[in-house]
Amino acid sequence: MAADNATRQKIIDAMYHLIAEYGYDKASLSKLCDAVGITKPSIYYYFQSKEDILLAVHDAMHIPTESDDGLCATTDAVSYRAQLIALGQRSIASFHDDVERHRVMAEIDLQSTRIPALAAHRASVAQKTSRSYQNVLAHGVKLGALPCELHESGAVLPEGPGACPWRAPAGAFVDGSILPHLREGLGAALLGVPPRAVG
Repeated sequence: MAADNATRQKIIDAMYHLIAEYGYDKASLSKLCDAVGITKPSIYYYFQSKEDILLAVHDAMHIPTESDDGLCATTDAVSYRAQLIALGQRSIASFHDDVERHRVMAEIDLQSTRIPALAAHRASVAQKTSRSYQNVLAHGVKLGALPCELHESGAVLPEGPGACPWRAPAGAFVDGSILPHLREGLGAALLGVPPRAVG
């Protein structure tokens, strides 16, 4: 089982590097087999298609939302803020100055316009991530670790005496517009500056 997982991960890693170097269309299964040192039938033991490998590459590039569970389980504001900053630093580290990653992300963006399954998968992951971050922010507000007014447009709405749950703008999970609100809210909370208006 461990050997299977290791080989599967080698396939994902090799495809990542091939996409960065050649693009998805030219990252052939032959090149992939050469890079990993296995045969085409072996590839199909782990993945049904080249598209499936691309989906796995996409998923491997994202910090799992399960890592947010620890933040939502935190019971004090100081620990929450420390964990939130660590999450932010991991997110930044995964993007900053990584030319190969930028190439792969650009190729995934392009292929999303051509491969409906990839577009649908990306939308599902974005929705799950947005909901996870919404829960993280709401918990931070509840603990008093984040300001109640995270966004001047009314993204945070008071509810009941002393309560201030964070709410996403209507439709934000559908079109992805929640992400600028999250960035502004997190930036304001971590840097101690008022959030800017987000269009």
